[in-house]
Amino acid sequence: MAGHSKFKNIMHRKNAQDAKRAKVFTKIGKILTIAARSGIDPKMNPSLRSALDTAKRANMPNENIQRAINKAADKNSDIEVRYTGYGPENTAFLIEAITDNTNRTVTELRMLFNKHGNGLTELSFMFDHVMIANIENTDADTVLETLIDYDIKDIYEDDGINVIADFSQMSEIQKALDAKFEKVICEAIYKPTNMINVNDIDKLSKFIDILEDHDDVQNAWHNCESI
Repeated sequence: MAGHSKFKNIMHRKNAQDAKRAKVFTKIGKILTIAARSGIDPKMNPSLRSALDTAKRANMPNENIQRAINKAADKNSDIEVRYTGYGPENTAFLIEAITDNTNRTVTELRMLFNKHGNGLTELSFMFDHVMIANIENTDADTVLETLIDYDIKDIYEDDGINVIADFSQMSEIQKALDAKFEKVICEAIYKPTNMINVNDIDKLSKFIDILEDHDDVQNAWHNCESI
């Protein structure tokens, strides 16, 4: 009986892991589909290149990737939406979501923000749309020399050299880095203009988990310094 119980526990964990993995693949698939609408050549489409990098890091099967890209031809499927609001501890959030039903998504997110925070409201001005590039096996001076013609907002070292610049420069910066370095990952992010500290980290962390578990939510950007 003990062995049978152990086997059941193992299978329960495996099923949970499989379900989580499938959910991750579904979310990445949506990103791939949206990105591919701007072109299926990753060399000319930095958003698709970034989505493909994400898919590879998640070990997403090639057939899943191709299926998601093929769906880009259906212009009436999922769309990108963004919402902002105050969560717990008056933390500002910018939510990126992909949905086939905006009414459902905004209703569900409004309920979550009303329950755990101070509701949805216009806070886009509190976030800058920027790109971040991670370059391995190099140093900051070499990267800065490569990007001398671009307006770099920040550069720092963390698992490689990281560069932050305005999103509008993402395509050109990626081309410049690809021409010089072998391992380059570029992503678009929303960076808070001001960070805050909060008293109840656990409460905020649980809310972030709830948001990230939502089927439509791709990213939950916030301005908490401690998370």
